Amino acid sequence: MCRVCRHVKLLKPMDGGGFTWDSNKFSPFGTYSQLLTRNHCSICRLILSLDTVDGGHTLHPRLAQIDREIQGTQFHAQLLPSGEVMLGVEYGMTTVGALRLLTPDNLSDALRQPCPRLALGTLFLNIYNKRYPHLLEGDQRVDFGKIRSWLYECNGIHGELCNSLGNTQRYASEIPPILIDVQDNCLVQAASAEKYFTLSSVWGKVKISQTINANIQDHFQKSSMDPSQYPNTNTRRYDISPIPW
Repeated sequence: MCRVCRHVKLLKPMDGGGFTWDSNKFSPFGTYSQLLTRNHCSICRLILSLDTVDGGHTLHPRLAQIDREIQGTQFHAQLLPSGEVMLGVEYGMTTVGALRLLTPDNLSDALRQPCPRLALGTLFLNIYNKRYPHLLEGDQRVDFGKIRSWLYECNGIHGELCNSLGNTQRYASEIPPILIDVQDNCLVQAASAEKYFTLSSVWGKVKISQTINANIQDHFQKSSMDPSQYPNTNTRRYDISPIPW
């Protein structure tokens, strides 16, 4: 780190080891020109990557238009729902991004690209094994390091393919909305020619007449659905829906 980062002390040690951003010591951090003189510093280079274009050689045009009197880098704390603190970066009172410390806990969430995630995952595993050598000694029935490597590899290689729609054709065709016509007591497909109220179904485990592939065509016929077969919540909605609003 450069002398400015060491003086401002953006990072503070945690009790359990590691570092976090010190949200109580945020000071003006310099203009674009001043950051360029400290591009040997890892933190300053990250800030420059948020402020600049053309590989860090030119200040972003929108930031360059800001009045020179208020140009400069400032920080603010960004708190995630998990309790993790990120370092929000502003330039000339305009938020340009945030800096996040990578840990084994947030690795899969912070990095979306599989290759760097796997590489850093292996690095974190080596650090973890050195910090807790007792887990690898004695009559352990489970090889924790091997299990962690499997999890990192599975999440990095297969996670996005299994958990995203990606290139799958399963949802390629449009799913038409199907509603209940409370006057004709049957299913109808939504169309722009008619206006329907959309009412959500009940939650929880209730006895209800289900529409499945085997009977869906029958339920499109008028009077094919008996309101008495539905929970009281739906029955009351049946009674209210025809009332003019």
